[in-house]
Amino acid sequence: MGQKPGRRFDSRIFAGLLLILVGVLIFIDRTNIFYFSVFDILALVAVLGGSVQIIQAQSNKDYREGSWWILLGIWFYGSYHQIGGYGFSDTWPILIIAWGIGHIWKAMDTKKDYRSYL
Repeated sequence: MGQKPGRRFDSRIFAGLLLILVGVLIFIDRTNIFYFSVFDILALVAVLGGSVQIIQAQSNKDYREGSWWILLGIWFYGSYHQIGGYGFSDTWPILIIAWGIGHIWKAMDTKKDYRSYL
């Protein structure tokens, strides 16, 4: 007798659960049961989405994109709450730096000899 193959992780199930969680959190926020900001939810969604993308990564591109979403979520949360005394107007250059790192990472992933361009 053959065994049934194990069920693979389905990103649609995760996305559905994430939407339910976001809806519940927004509902709780709107009814003043517990205080948190919608911006906190956006940061959480970015970090969780990036984490899932990294877990399911099939290529280096998936790792890069997942890393970008995680960084974006962390930056968004830290800037919104002004961790270290720095807000959006102070920390936005971090995104440009990360963008540049992403371009270098992408160039190094290609089959070309990237050292010939330096």
